Amino acid sequence: MICDLEEKRGGVHSLDLASTLFNDTIQDLQLLEIETCNGIHTWNNRRGGQHQMTSNMDQFLIIDDMLNRDVFLESMILLSMGSDHLPIQ
Repeated sequence: MICDLEEKRGGVHSLDLASTLFNDTIQDLQLLEIETCNGIHTWNNRRGGQHQMTSNMDQFLIIDDMLNRDVFLESMILLSMGSDHLPIQ
C-alpha cells in the first residue's frame, strides 16, 4: 500500500483510510523507508498508455536505530517476469 500520493502514477489520486493508518503506524514505530537506488516502482497493472498505473506498494522499512550503527544499507528493485510486484533486495 502507498503512504504518499507521490508514490503513485495513474489511477485515482487519493489515500484511503488503510493507507493513512499504515502511515500513522510507520510514524508511531519510528520506522524509516530505505529508498531504492534504482527508483523503479514496485507494482504495475501491466497496461499501456493512459490506463497504466504504477506505485511503490512494497516498502523496505527499518527501525531508525539501524542508521546509528556502522552498517551500509541499500535497497534495489529487482526485475521479475512472473508477478505484477517487483521484489526488493
